[in-house]
Amino acid sequence: MTVTLRSEKGSELSFAEMDANFTEVRNIEFAFFVTEGAASGETVWSYVLTRGVTFPANFDASQASLNAAVMVDCVFSIRLDGDEAGTLSFVGGVATFDLAASLDASAGNTLSLVSTDDYEFTSLSVTLRATRN
Repeated sequence: MTVTLRSEKGSELSFAEMDANFTEVRNIEFAFFVTEGAASGETVWSYVLTRGVTFPANFDASQASLNAAVMVDCVFSIRLDGDEAGTLSFVGGVATFDLAASLDASAGNTLSLVSTDDYEFTSLSVTLRATRN
């Protein structure tokens, strides 16, 4: 798993540089890649937040793709501290995020992606975009 923190201008910054350039740095992206499918109830990705962020409604500006030998419809639960906050669905290969309202998360909260069924896929790529609080 790779987590990249980027400024709105696309440059990668360290935490110290982010703190020093707070006015420039607002958007944070959490990117990860999963291979070889997922079992029902399996946590396929998890991340403990080091600072507060806000995810916009429907995870606006987030992206996801799924590669599989046979395309299947599937749903993943996006959870904050174990409670479902939203979903990531693939129908006909098209990704849709569902989050009813913006979601505030604090340092120490755990964000995770959990499979809702047994799915066979080659790769799953997800980038969740948030705004630093």
